[in-house]
Amino acid sequence: MTIFISSLTIIAQIFIIILIWGFFAGERNISGFLEKRAVFFAFLVSLGAILGSLYYSDIVGFTPCSLCWYQRYIMFPMVLILGIAAWKKYYIKNIIIALSAVGGAISLYQYYGQTFNNSVLPCAAAEASCAKLFFIEFGYITIPMMALTAFVLIGVLMLFQKKV
Repeated sequence: MTIFISSLTIIAQIFIIILIWGFFAGERNISGFLEKRAVFFAFLVSLGAILGSLYYSDIVGFTPCSLCWYQRYIMFPMVLILGIAAWKKYYIKNIIIALSAVGGAISLYQYYGQTFNNSVLPCAAAEASCAKLFFIEFGYITIPMMALTAFVLIGVLMLFQKKV
């Protein structure tokens, strides 16, 4: 299952590159398609992130560290906000981009600490360690990288939301 989720992460990263290119190049096909669907797709990404998070903690048994919990505190309400906004057609671009930026910053910080400098991570030894690598797939995909990818993809998708 980890290989599958890691593969989805790589696919999401490819989509991020395509979407950023489409946004800045003013690609009408991408923009036109996503204007009305961005919130729904962002909802699906956030839902997938939460389900993945719950899979790793509740089924596989990985104990989330404090930084993982902070990321969850941001992602959990995003699922609800995006779901309601997709259903009711609310304009929520700015709040979701802000939440994605904060969640992405926490994910990036944790990924940096796990990968390059364990001494910057705040988790005490008695707790679940933020520095613990439960797995690393394709040479760089870890749980914080999965979270970072989800936060960035949600933020980039929201760039396409237009006021109704």
